Amino acid sequence: MFHHLVGIAYAIDKINKNSTLMPGVEIGALVFDYCDRPQRGEDQIYSFFSKENAVGSGLRIKPKSVLAAVTYGTEISKESSPIFDSLRVMQIASPIDRMDSDAFNDILYTAPSTLSQIQALLSILRKFNWMYVNIVYSNTDFGRSGYYQFAKEAKDSGVCLAHVVIVEPHSKREELLTNLQNGLNRDATIVVSLVDDDQVVQNMVEAIKLSSVLSKYVWIGTETWGNNPTVMNSLQDANFDAITLKLESHDMPDYKKFYESLTLWNHYPIPDAWFEEFWQQRFQCQLTNSNVKQMQYTSACNGKEQLSSDELSQNEHIYQTVKTIQSVTEGLHNYLNKKCPYGMAAMNIDDCGSDARVELQKEIQILLHGAYSDCEECSSSSTIFGYDVIQHSIYNNATNVRNQIGSWKDGLLFMEDNRIAFSSNSVPVSECKEDCGTCKSQIENKQSLLVSEEPIYANFQTVWGIIVTSLSILGILLVIICALYFLMSFPVTVGTTVLGYMILFGLLLLYAVNFAFVLSSTEGTCGIRRFGLGLAYAVIFSGMLVKVMNTWRLMGYNGSRILSDGTRLSSPAGLLVIAVGLVIIQIVLSSAWLILMPPKTGAYEQVWRCAPPTTFEEGLVVSLIYVMLLLAITTLFAILTWQCQDNNRESRWILACAILVAVVWMAWTILSTQLSPHYRDITIAAANLVNATIIMIFLYLRKVYLYSKLTRQARDHDLKAHLQPTSYTHSIYGSSQKTFSTLAPVLYGSQASLTTKKLYNGPSSRVELINCPEDNKSDSSGSVQVQATDLYPLDMYDGGSQFQPVTSLYGSNHTLVLDDTLTFRR
Repeated sequence: MFHHLVGIAYAIDKINKNSTLMPGVEIGALVFDYCDRPQRGEDQIYSFFSKENAVGSGLRIKPKSVLAAVTYGTEISKESSPIFDSLRVMQIASPIDRMDSDAFNDILYTAPSTLSQIQALLSILRKFNWMYVNIVYSNTDFGRSGYYQFAKEAKDSGVCLAHVVIVEPHSKREELLTNLQNGLNRDATIVVSLVDDDQVVQNMVEAIKLSSVLSKYVWIGTETWGNNPTVMNSLQDANFDAITLKLESHDMPDYKKFYESLTLWNHYPIPDAWFEEFWQQRFQCQLTNSNVKQMQYTSACNGKEQLSSDELSQNEHIYQTVKTIQSVTEGLHNYLNKKCPYGMAAMNIDDCGSDARVELQKEIQILLHGAYSDCEECSSSSTIFGYDVIQHSIYNNATNVRNQIGSWKDGLLFMEDNRIAFSSNSVPVSECKEDCGTCKSQIENKQSLLVSEEPIYANFQTVWGIIVTSLSILGILLVIICALYFLMSFPVTVGTTVLGYMILFGLLLLYAVNFAFVLSSTEGTCGIRRFGLGLAYAVIFSGMLVKVMNTWRLMGYNGSRILSDGTRLSSPAGLLVIAVGLVIIQIVLSSAWLILMPPKTGAYEQVWRCAPPTTFEEGLVVSLIYVMLLLAITTLFAILTWQCQDNNRESRWILACAILVAVVWMAWTILSTQLSPHYRDITIAAANLVNATIIMIFLYLRKVYLYSKLTRQARDHDLKAHLQPTSYTHSIYGSSQKTFSTLAPVLYGSQASLTTKKLYNGPSSRVELINCPEDNKSDSSGSVQVQATDLYPLDMYDGGSQFQPVTSLYGSNHTLVLDDTLTFRR
């Protein structure tokens, strides 16, 4: 970026020294350093134009005098676009990542997009009638996206793809040599390279030199070949023909002199801090008196270091920066002289009329597009610069020739036939000779061999989509029915019961998020996958964790925990707040991921997937690290509460769930990152179904079964008690008082200790407390005893349970007796 800054300074200096271009007007530039943080850059720009902060205070450049903005980087260009658009300030972007340069149509780009490169390559193939070619692409985002676009455009152009070779990043020369020799089709003498890694391209060129077989092909390279000085130098002694693209550029000797003249004492208008930081990094020395001292360098700078223009790289596109600033100034000059009523005397561009900025932008675009300004297809989203077409060949089998044989811009290819020369003294022929049926069907088939962007509901027509959808719907219905069952059976929610319903809600989310993996990849479904999966698991594991943590905390009270616990942590509100707080952490993490990396889609191995298409599952696993931590802590506390007998040993069942879920989790994280992209969504959806079903069976369906069984037993015993006669002892005072000779014990969903029991005979009416001895473990009537904790459907144990009997609140050996001799009036 520093060289771009020098380019801006050079262009401004050159313009202001030209007395005829803008006489009496000084051109300036305001540069913001956003430290590779697009949000910071957006804030700086907004503050400057709104004057809310002191960013622009004391500066000679005022907001109204800004005519155009040049942004470097894709993200900052997109973030700042709404601000410039609202102010009608022309925005010119020099994107570093050009995968989707045409996403914002109101931005003028200095460099072509990936699709533009593909179109340029196909234009060259059509020019020489090369309709049968090999493809070599790298296993990167650029390579896969480029291959998809090339295959799609090639079919429309009638170009047949013979063989396709994939090269991995960081491939060595020997690996490339073997891979290319074994993978290329001999009849297709043309090889199109879609490799974007500089070192891999360099290794590829060296491998081609070593092979007499590979040297017989004509190699067509992207701008990665043409813009890389190392590759271009390697091609000088190459023994094969090659045609490469190079971003439109021209030599600027004056700029080189300006760059070499910069010293520690003379670098105006570059700020001292920026220049001193660059100086230290460039010469790897330390400026002891600098405010931005680079402590990683031990040697001191002596001030005699000298910058050299040899270090300037074509890759940095300095020419585009200088040309852009010059075009903006010349466009202003033309507009003021032609269309502004005040001419050069205008104090501000807005003084020339309400449409002054729009008209000015048209003048600037005419200068930037040059001869292409009359192109009807060229719009504000067209790129300013195109490509130079460079040929490397062995002329007369002796001398290596490097010529610019044409140019490409805005979809138009211009070639100078008299400059074209091949080693064979004729244009090579590349056509299919054997087994051409596949090639013919490839061209004639209206359906692309690659999977195009499918309808969002396409997977619902597949077997796996139908199965996953059916099971997910069944799971959702099961969760709803289970929740309604418990709500009707136990309408009062107290204690950890609320956590049971929270886990049920998490299971509902987990079943529902599967639909995002069945639906085709779109920005919306990708966003739901990234946010919903972590949220669902966070809700489930947070509820389970708070349950076992509460069990562990209250185990220390040894049966008198209600009287000893002076806090409200065991109250429903307290438990819910803790669990929700744990969930909020995951929400913040997922939201930050979505904001910093908005969901997109991309092509990988003929499948449209969530971006980044090669590593989406890896990113998904990383985003769930916090959830994994919750699961690990839940397992730990479940082990610590292993001895707890409350709620039919629910902590043990939670431990079993945690272990099984961890096993499934390990399996899907490995499979989803290693399998073919065709099976990754299936793997994640299946894992979600298995995990949700495990938790449903172990924690909820088990409780439904126990409660229904014990309710049936109680009902049978109640019926038997009504059919048996009951003896009464008359009171000496004349009142009727029951004796308790044949009372049947029925326990209602509590976790009362074994020293406490409920006795009832007939319908509920009046509750009395009577004392029972400590060793009274069963009813004297010999009737069937019912385990109380088995009726506790959602809570592990007490801690404020809605199912807790009154007697347990006192920690004594009292027994509840139900007397049905009294009548109530309402």
